[in-house]
Amino acid sequence: NLGWLLFLLPFALFMPMPVAAKMAGLVLVGITLFLVVALSLRTMRDTRDAILFMPVPLLVAVQFDYLYFSLAGMETALLSALLVGMAYLATLGAFSWLTVALAAFSFLVRPEALLVLPVAYLLGTRPPIERRVRPLGLDGLVVPSLPRPGWALVGDPVRITFLCYLS
Repeated sequence: NLGWLLFLLPFALFMPMPVAAKMAGLVLVGITLFLVVALSLRTMRDTRDAILFMPVPLLVAVQFDYLYFSLAGMETALLSALLVGMAYLATLGAFSWLTVALAAFSFLVRPEALLVLPVAYLLGTRPPIERRVRPLGLDGLVVPSLPRPGWALVGDPVRITFLCYLS
C-alpha cells in the first residue's frame, strides 16, 4: 500500500518503521474517533437526537478488528480517517478540492476507496441527497450492493486483510 508507506516515510526517518506504523495507527485512531464524533454531532437534526449519536463513535472505539489492525501497524486507521474526513467535508455542503485530494490519497492507501468519491460528491452538492436519490430508488440499491465485491473476492461481505492473506 503505497499511500501508507508514503505517509510513514517522514516518521521513519526518526524511528524504526514498525514503531512509526504503530504510533501512527494510535494517533490516527484518535483522529478518526474525533472525526466520527464531529460528524455525528454535525448530522444531528435536533438536540433531542443527542442520544442517537453515541452508538457510532462507541462502535468505532470498541471494534476489535479495527483497533487490532490499526495498532498492529496496518493502514486501517489511515484509511478510516481519510474516508471519515471526506464524509465530514461533504456535510459542509461543498465538494472541494480537499475532498478530491483525500480521495486521491485514499486511493493510494487502498484502490477500492476511490468508490467513495461519488458518494461524497452526492452528499456535498445541493439540493440535498434525499430529494435527488430517493425518487430514483437508489438509496435502497446502493447500501445492499456494497458488500458484493468483498463476497465475490474472499467469501466475506467485508474484506478483512488478514483473511485475504490466508485465502
